[in-house]
This record gives sequence, C-alpha cells and structure tokens, in this order.
Amino acid sequence: MRKVLLVVLLSVAAFNASAISQHHRQELSKSGCTQVDEANGKCSSSKEHKPKTSTPTTQADHVMNMSISSASEFLLSKGWKPNNGKWHKQGYTLTLVVEDDIVVNSQISK
Repeated sequence: MRKVLLVVLLSVAAFNASAISQHHRQELSKSGCTQVDEANGKCSSSKEHKPKTSTPTTQADHVMNMSISSASEFLLSKGWKPNNGKWHKQGYTLTLVVEDDIVVNSQISK
C-alpha cells in the first residue's frame, strides 16, 4: 500500500511539474523566479517583463530609421492622426523628416 501511495504521489508531482506552459517557463527563467517563489508571492514573472508604457515621446523615437510606410502603420496603430504632413495626438504634434523613404528625424512638440 505504501508503494502505491508513493507512486501516486510521484505521478501527481510529475504531472504538476509539466503543467506549466513553455511560455510561462521562459518568463520565470528570464525573471530569475521559481514557481515556488511566485506561488509564495515573492516575485511575479509576468509583472517584471511587461513592456514600458508607450508615450507620444517614446513613439516618436520608435519610428526613427523605419520606412515611412512602417512608421505610418505604427503611428496609426497608436492613435496618431495625420494632417498635412504632420501627426497629431493628445495635444502633441509630430513632424517626421524622411529621406529615401526612411524616417531620419522626428520632432515632437506640445
């Protein structure tokens, strides 16, 4: 009976260890957390690797060295509105300098 119980417990333990997804395992690895640490509330892999908040200024920097078509798609996806060669969002005005289809400078003003 003792051996059966031991086999059952080891099987359950093995199943639980494999229940973590590959994505979550990678997040834990990057954060330096273990499943035990996360379960005890000592760290959270998902909180530590969230992307930084995207602001109009960081978005203006992000389009540097992009093709104008990629930059336009990105800005539109972030809520920027084009108007007469300038982009507008939340009181900001973004002017792009484009040479040979590449954004070589971005200037933002409020």
